Amino acid sequence: LGYVEPDQYGPLKTRQEVEAERLKRINAATVFAPQQLVPSEEGQSIVIRGRLRTLVNGFETANDLKAYRVEFSYAGARMHLKSFKEVPNAGN
Repeated sequence: LGYVEPDQYGPLKTRQEVEAERLKRINAATVFAPQQLVPSEEGQSIVIRGRLRTLVNGFETANDLKAYRVEFSYAGARMHLKSFKEVPNAGN
């Protein structure tokens, strides 16, 4: 969270806390294994594609291909995380 844009800090922190509580409640863990990185210098972003495994009580319940777009901005000579979102079509 130390790299998140100030106006995105609150929403991202809340999202992380809600997801962490949900995972604790159902005794779950997730593991993301990146397989491909697709940078966009023009968009100051990167798409990360890979497998997201979900385990509940030690048993795998999901093993899905996922893609996430991470956008960055620069302010005061410092890089900030602008957004982190799942890309709907992981195959593109």
